[in-house]
Parts: sequence; C-alpha cells; structure tokens
Amino acid sequence: MPNTQVNDGSVVYGSRQLSITTINYVADDFTLTPSFTEVVRTDQNDKPSGRMTVKGPRKGSATLQLATTSTTFPDFGAQFTETIDGTSTVFTIQSVGLTQTKNGEAKLPIEFVENITSSVVIT
Repeated sequence: MPNTQVNDGSVVYGSRQLSITTINYVADDFTLTPSFTEVVRTDQNDKPSGRMTVKGPRKGSATLQLATTSTTFPDFGAQFTETIDGTSTVFTIQSVGLTQTKNGEAKLPIEFVENITSSVVIT
C-alpha cells in the first residue's frame, strides 16, 4: 500500500525545511515571534497620557535535524530565506546549540533574527 495522507478539512500541518548555506535541514519546529518597542507618555502624576509602538524585527527559533553524522552545523551569522506571510524574508542565525538525549537523535536548536537591511556584513 502506498504512503497515503488524508487531510480532511485543509488542516495546516508539518514544519519547514530550511536551506542554510546550501544544506537542507528539516526543522522539527519553527517559531517566529514579533518584537516591538513601546514608549508610554505620562503626565506630571505619572498617569499614562499616550502611547507609541514601533514594530521591530522578528526573532525566531527552530530545532534542526541532522541528516547524517557528517552533516555540518550551521555557523553563527549564516543566513537563510523563508517565505513568511507571502513575503520572502531573510534571517540571520544568532546561536546554534546541540541537544543529545539517550536513545534519541542529536538535534540543533537555533535562534535567529529577521534582517533589517540587505547589507548585513559578517566579519
């Protein structure tokens, strides 16, 4: 019997495959969180009298699978592009960890941030 999937109700499921420096990693999870800066104006009695909020770059995390024992880890500063809300978005990796559990496969937890400009320089 072929491997068949039945999706009753157009359920969105699964995670992502991230291509980082030409290596494809399956992400067991992918989380993206918006950031913002908020300024609250107060009067002489410290009572709020107004607010200004500015949307900032999104931050995220993922847990990557290693395809083989020779699969290299992504480097700090490595970039990848994902389509988010229909827009191609570039992210830069800020940290790469390693998780190993007894009787389990090794995983790479990563953290990343949305690029603000297209001129990111990594030295």
